[in-house]
Amino acid sequence: MADERLASRQQELRSLQNCMNSLQSDIVFIHGMKGVGKTTLLTEFARHCPAYCHVIDCHTELQSHNTTKTLKTKLAALLRQTTLSSVLIVDHIDCTPQLEPWIRQATYQAALPPGKVIIAGRSRPDMSWMIAKPFNYHFHSLTLQPLTSRNAHHYITSLNVSQPIAGHIQQLAHGHPAVLNILCANASVFNPDNPAHNDCFELIHLLINYFFPNREDTAILKNLELFTFVPHMSEPGLAYISENKLGPCDYHQLNRHWAIEHHHEGLSLSPVIAQLIHSHLQARDPHRYKRLQYRSRLWVKQNNAAPLTWFIPAQRQLQLAGNKVDLTPLENGVLAVLMTHQGNVVSRKALLEQVWGIHYEGASNVVDTIIVSLRRKLAAQSKMIETVRGVGYRLNIDSDLTEN
Repeated sequence: MADERLASRQQELRSLQNCMNSLQSDIVFIHGMKGVGKTTLLTEFARHCPAYCHVIDCHTELQSHNTTKTLKTKLAALLRQTTLSSVLIVDHIDCTPQLEPWIRQATYQAALPPGKVIIAGRSRPDMSWMIAKPFNYHFHSLTLQPLTSRNAHHYITSLNVSQPIAGHIQQLAHGHPAVLNILCANASVFNPDNPAHNDCFELIHLLINYFFPNREDTAILKNLELFTFVPHMSEPGLAYISENKLGPCDYHQLNRHWAIEHHHEGLSLSPVIAQLIHSHLQARDPHRYKRLQYRSRLWVKQNNAAPLTWFIPAQRQLQLAGNKVDLTPLENGVLAVLMTHQGNVVSRKALLEQVWGIHYEGASNVVDTIIVSLRRKLAAQSKMIETVRGVGYRLNIDSDLTEN
């Protein structure tokens, strides 16, 4: 089963191996959200790497009653022992905020022998890694993304989850390995014959606690809720929707959060986190949910931005002109992919891979059939799905959708 998860990681494994084969000092910083598979990748690399690997898990070290000072002493000794034929792997570097700046200073400013270091954490590396590096070091930043739809589908199937339920899980997990594991372990919730069918709040609450386990995460979580109503959040948008309770400092702090993605139009949440937080807020605090939804609609209307309130992937519903329209899993999946790439053409082949989880080179009208069905349900808004002849489909959202 682990092989299915690693099938999407061959490019990252090759990148690590190429760095280790070079005749210079290399530092590789692997970053990606919690549970995306950083430790699994490092374990697989260490298993096959011909060089000697010394692995330090900072989280485990600190849980074993070691102090941060003891951990730094241990890391300093190992850094002095690194060579071009060995590699030091430091996992969970962000388990305490002091470690990343310390190891950067210890690596760059000390007179260390040439060597190889791989560091893994949730947040993106600080710019100082790239700006302040000595000339004899090569620094590489490697982003670890969720599994491809195809590999996620194969992984779910390998866990003996039935096909209809697998479709629900794939849409909720967005390829995130840890979420796939949790949802597959609780697959009975998605069984129509189960009395608890459609009662997913307990499962959503479990996932929220997985991603945000600490008490100090509560304030961050409330701020991230603002990002679930519009596809891209700007600094003025954050201030408006929060009714000026959040300002530039909060925006720049959130800019560094591991769940945030960067786009030309502004910041957004990773799809799996956005879906979880949105559903959790709606069930936990309906009053706040409606207030943020109202403020978001006003902001969208004033700024001609595209809302998310008309399409709710977690509920597989459209909300148009005050009416709720249910979507099938395939309709929901196709619209979610088009939404993610709105304004850009998505090929039929890409839709087959991302929604159906299959690699298909020939001609197929299965995608066209779903598009026809979606357009019928979108009614007056059907023109938002544009056909690009010979290529695929593009979603162009009409600003009128702000008025449900």
